[in-house]
Amino acid sequence: MNTFYFSDNHIYFNLTDVDSGTIGLSAYAARELGEIVFIDISVMPGDRIRAGDEVAVIESIKSVIPIESPVNGTILEINNSKTGIKALNSSPEGEGWIVKIKIDSAEQLKKLKPENDYRNMTDKL
Repeated sequence: MNTFYFSDNHIYFNLTDVDSGTIGLSAYAARELGEIVFIDISVMPGDRIRAGDEVAVIESIKSVIPIESPVNGTILEINNSKTGIKALNSSPEGEGWIVKIKIDSAEQLKKLKPENDYRNMTDKL
């Protein structure tokens, strides 16, 4: 199961299980930012977060942006991949995920854009 949802600020939630998934930066946003050179993840497993809470800060050659959770829930894991920034640059919606989270309720996904709607929107930008 991989079902992507997107926030207005180009952060995705990828539902990978019935009640959990990954949060990361959309491929569109990663392309727009240019090369990502640094990421600071500000949450730890077990942390409770709400939609809008900052989970990380990403620095690219163009700017610094906060990554805000699009959902409420509990952090399960942070991406400590040895490929880290390389994965964020090459596969932001795959191996470049930032955190895994158990969501409080699937109802909150209704506030996000489904993948097709988001892709149609970004194709026009």
